Formats: sequence, C-alpha cells, structure tokens
Amino acid sequence: MKVFVTALLCLVIASAHISAQEITQKDIEREYVKADDNMRFDYYEKATPALHWLLKNAPSFNRNVQKYAVEAFENLALKTENESKKRVLLDSMLIAYESKEEHFGLSDLDKNKLAFRYFKYFRDDKSKLADAFAMYKEVYESPTSVINNNLVTYIYMAQRYDKHVANLSQEEILHVYNGIANVIGRKKVMDESTAKFDKYLSQVDDVLVRMTAESMNCEIIEKLANGLNRADSVKVSKRVMGLSLDVKCGRTASFEEALDILSRNEPTPGIFKVLAQSEAAAKNYEDAISLYKKAFDLETDNVKKSSIQLNIAQLYQLNMNKPAAREYALSAISLDDAKGPAAYTLIGHLYANSYNECSESDDDVENRAVYFAAYDMFEKAKNQSMMKEISLQFPTTGSAFSEGHYENDTIEVGCWINIETKVRTRSNN
Repeated sequence: MKVFVTALLCLVIASAHISAQEITQKDIEREYVKADDNMRFDYYEKATPALHWLLKNAPSFNRNVQKYAVEAFENLALKTENESKKRVLLDSMLIAYESKEEHFGLSDLDKNKLAFRYFKYFRDDKSKLADAFAMYKEVYESPTSVINNNLVTYIYMAQRYDKHVANLSQEEILHVYNGIANVIGRKKVMDESTAKFDKYLSQVDDVLVRMTAESMNCEIIEKLANGLNRADSVKVSKRVMGLSLDVKCGRTASFEEALDILSRNEPTPGIFKVLAQSEAAAKNYEDAISLYKKAFDLETDNVKKSSIQLNIAQLYQLNMNKPAAREYALSAISLDDAKGPAAYTLIGHLYANSYNECSESDDDVENRAVYFAAYDMFEKAKNQSMMKEISLQFPTTGSAFSEGHYENDTIEVGCWINIETKVRTRSNN
C-alpha cells in the first residue's frame, strides 16, 4: 500500500529530530505514556505530538501506536473546518495504516475499516482510487469477513476506478458484482434482516446498470434477474423487461417471470399486451385473447383500445371464430376510424374464406355472394389489390343471367355472415 503525502504534518516536535542512535528505551516509553494517557481521555490534539514521534522513531513498540494514530488523526480531521489541515490529517491516518501493515500486518477487520475509510474520505480523490480499489479487492479475498459498510461501496469504488483510472472489462465488473452478491447471499442466510440486504443488492444493481449501460447484454440481464425473488421484485421486473426488450434477448424464462410478477402486482395494459403477444406466439389463442381483453379493460385511450380490439379480431380469425373476429374488427373501427382499412380488410378475408362453409344453394350466384360481401369490405378499406383479386371470383355476366340474376340486384348472404349485398359480375372473357 503506497501513500503519498502532499503536505507536511502540522505538528512537528523537536524530539522528532533526534537521530536513531540517540533514542533510548526510556525515550520511547516516555512518549508512549504521553500518547496513551491522552488517548484514554480522547485528548486527540495533545496526543498527536507523541504519536508522530512514535510513528517515526518506534513504530514497532506497541500495536496501540498505530491504533491510536488512526483514531486521533481521523477524529481531528472530522473536527477541523480547514480543508488543507483535514487533508493532511487524513493522509496521516493512511500513513498510520501503512505503518501497521509494515510492522504488524493488517487483520481482515483492519482491511475492511481501511477500505471503508477510502470510500468515506477519498472517493473523490483520483490519486487515491487505485489504492482504494486494490484494498477493496483484498477485502473480498476473505468474503466471510466483509462488513456491511463494504457491500455497496465496493461497486461504487469500482465505478469510480472505471471512470477515472482505467476501464474495467465486463469480466472484471461482473467479478465485483458476483463477489458482492455472494457475500450478501451468505449474510441473508445468517441474518434475519433480509429486507436490509435486499436493499443493498438493489443499490448494487443500480450501479451495475450504470456501469454497463453502453455494453448491456443478456448475460448481465440474467444477473439482474436473480433479484426477481427479492422484496423489490416489481422494480427488478420492470428493469429485466425493459432491458431485455432493448437488447433483444427474446422471451427468456426470466423475461416471462418478470411479466408474471408485473401482471400480478402492477397490472397495466402494456403488461397484458406483452403477455398476450407471448401466448399468441405460442399459438395459445384463447389465453392470448383473454389477456388482450384484460388489457382493453385497463386501457383508457380509445386509439389504443381500438388496436387491442383489432388484435383480438386477428386472433379470433386465426382461431376460426369468424363471427367474433368480425365483431371485434367492427369495434376497432368504432373506436378509431383510422383502423378502418385494416379492420375492413380483415372482415373481407373472413367473408372470402367462407365459401366452402356457406355454399348451401344450388344457385352458384347465391353461393358466390360471399365474394360480393368481401368486395364490399375491401372497397371500404380502399384495398385496390384485394378488390381486383376477389373480383376474379365473381360469376360471369352470362352465367349470372342464366341463374336469373342481374348486376346490382340485391342478394342476401346467409350462413354466419347474414347480410345483404348486391350481385357483381365480371365479363365473359
């Protein structure tokens, strides 16, 4: 751990200039007693000269030297309003940690405390970010020792490092994320405060999304989907759905689970429409129709309601329920005239595809009346190509005449269609 001090310490005592050869055990004990007595009563400023002397001249005399130094320098830094003095004191605190590491080694708890102090005091100091990130990585080498303060702060410091020091790869970012998630998982097993740890992981997720915004992919989304069983599952579900759609991950198991959670907890027209589309893609038409109807009931905008009705009409068409398909297509038009071309075209196809089931007469013109009705719909839709195509199914003028029918005569279309239209013919050529 390298620490570079940018200013001289405020308090320098004359005895600090004594050469190593002149220092006696009695000198060391005298300075230690001064420091110890003052620290017992929290006289941090009075203890400072002796602590500086001991750090310089007898750092290995007693473990309390560094312990007292960290405590004194930190507390004095918190009390002063002079920013320059505060910075010198906090740098001195880091020197005390460096001294302890050199002479006694740092325990796991020491490393945790030092890592958090980097976050607390130096997260905006670019010159300290490399040391800070390195210390956090060292802390996570002993996952069972990680304190709660170092859960969210680890990924925050990783974000700062990534932004100001060196770009982290996706593998490195996920290594940080996985380390935190694993520690939180252990803590949740051992601690009843599940909600607290869920909140921590939610905050970690937020930072992960910000760090990977430009490189978001399905692997990262699957990591985030692990939160679907947390207390904030609704928030997680929205994130998983939104990111999955943006990245085009498809309808994964996580996507479907997120949809289910939202449909139960925060039902919206959009959620039910997405669910309906999923069922329709699987050819579960009845389920899809039911979901679209739920979306319709929640929707308040007529244009959107019209689109839903048209979707339902299309599903009824696929499910061979022609009367229902026509009903919903007409409903779509009543809500939004702009749906007319699509809805009338759909009805036209319903009629045109009913020839076999509606051919009940010996009169061929009457049987072909379904095509006349279909033409009416295509005409309303202004669908020129289908008007031309369906007219090929009209009887010729001669054949119609032989059956006793004339162009533009009124004719009834029976079967499920049950409407009136007019006879249409084509030339004999």
